[in-house]
Amino acid sequence: MDWTPERRASRPVQEYLVALESANPPTNPKQKPKAMSPKRSGGTFPREDFTYDKDRNVNICPEGKALKITGRLYEGKTFRYRASKFNCERCPLKMRCCPKTPARYVPRDINEEARDYTRELMKSDAYAASSVDCKTIEGLFGEAKHVLSVVRLRLHGLTGARDEFLLTATVQNLKRLANHATRPPPGPMLA
Repeated sequence: MDWTPERRASRPVQEYLVALESANPPTNPKQKPKAMSPKRSGGTFPREDFTYDKDRNVNICPEGKALKITGRLYEGKTFRYRASKFNCERCPLKMRCCPKTPARYVPRDINEEARDYTRELMKSDAYAASSVDCKTIEGLFGEAKHVLSVVRLRLHGLTGARDEFLLTATVQNLKRLANHATRPPPGPMLA
């Protein structure tokens, strides 16, 4: 199973994302974005090539035919939209769509609207920038935990935690300064 950020988010969180009126991306995502769904192999059409019509509750294939919902909820979270065998047999794109099966089906998660919203957020420039910031911050926390042995806080209260983090940041900055100061000066440039 592919554990992607969207699958880790709980349903209330996904519903909250959909309910947001403004499309402000999160400023500190916890992880670098990953592919939201595995890509199909063999050159067949991926799920993204099928458009969802919310009003009719059908998926539309690249040829323009409707895939209707089967009505059954699989694994408690996924509906299947299946094309009719009659349409698939006569379709000129059958070999690129479903070469090994009589008809194509497309799965759709019950939280797909929230997943689509999350995919759009992950394409934004602000999300990419916050991912870079997140990677930097996570690296500093990893260094504090593993190199400086700050596994747990030893001082009590908010002021104690703030003081410990300030000391840790000071040590990290001093290490950077020492590494920067010990570099040899650049040599003269020869033309």
